[in-house]
Amino acid sequence: MSEAMMDAREGWEIRDDKAAEWAVKQISNARADTERWRAHFAEQLRRIEEANEQTVAYMTAQLERYFDTLPHKATKTQESYQLPGAKLVRKTPAPQYVVDNDRLVEHLRTAAPDLVETTYKPRWGEYKKRCQVVGGELVDSATGELVDGVTVVERGAVFTVEIKEVT
Repeated sequence: MSEAMMDAREGWEIRDDKAAEWAVKQISNARADTERWRAHFAEQLRRIEEANEQTVAYMTAQLERYFDTLPHKATKTQESYQLPGAKLVRKTPAPQYVVDNDRLVEHLRTAAPDLVETTYKPRWGEYKKRCQVVGGELVDSATGELVDGVTVVERGAVFTVEIKEVT
């Protein structure tokens, strides 16, 4: 908000629909301005990131080619070479497992039943429908009992300005 607008704000208030519409227009303009700048800088950032990613990929590939020409330290899971300013490392990843949970559970039910777990979870969406808030507490309407395990957190109203799109 400009300094002139801040100074003009002192003692100013909305007293009629015309002033309210003007205020809505100011909000709309400010939001549009923010979006224009956001898009502008997002595009700049995208270009910078793309250029930098290309540089990193190219230099990494060159370093890997150089790495392949060097005698380097090797362990079971990685190879490495120490430079004065960095360490070049090629790691051998552990295998990836694609697990079909249903088939694995069926296998384990007979092969190792102690490795199969049963989980319970409430159907909160359904249960909530039969409850109501009474005096800041959640009460089961069917039984009249307080619900253990649920804390009611009241939230205050939020005022927003919903601007109609002009077509």
